[in-house]
Amino acid sequence: MKKIIGLAAAALLLGTSSAMAMDSATLLSQPERYRVIYADQHEVAYADMNTLSGLATMDYPGSLENMHFTMYVETYKPSPDAFDFAKGNLVSHIREFQMTVYANKREQTYGMEKTLSAIYDAKGKKQDKYSSLAAFSQNRQIAADAKTLFLNVDHQSRPVSSGNTEVKPVVP
Repeated sequence: MKKIIGLAAAALLLGTSSAMAMDSATLLSQPERYRVIYADQHEVAYADMNTLSGLATMDYPGSLENMHFTMYVETYKPSPDAFDFAKGNLVSHIREFQMTVYANKREQTYGMEKTLSAIYDAKGKKQDKYSSLAAFSQNRQIAADAKTLFLNVDHQSRPVSSGNTEVKPVVP
């Protein structure tokens, strides 16, 4: 009986730890779930559309809107060499954030709140986000502003019409 309980606990532990890994291959293999909402020369941000939830007020057509989702940010190596390009080894790490972006359309203001949930290495292995205070502070920063993230997530969350199959990110 103890062996069965031990095996069940080990299976549960292994199942949850493997489900919490994130790598570039996963982000790129499911474009309908992980949508690019921001990109620059240093990082790419993906919104997990399966975790997206939102709330809007009904006054002044949706004047206040809030969106909650999980965001993954791939950070590229600062100076990759030819070998890195050949092997496809361009990502240094992936950061996972719990995001809230909001807009007050009446006042034309945007804001965001973010919580760093996890950091993964390029292979998808979870790293210690508290390894050093300086690294933790740096890893909490993202290049995208609140308005860009809000508009792109809002755009990506809407269904594509039958006549328009191309999805383009909105850049303010």
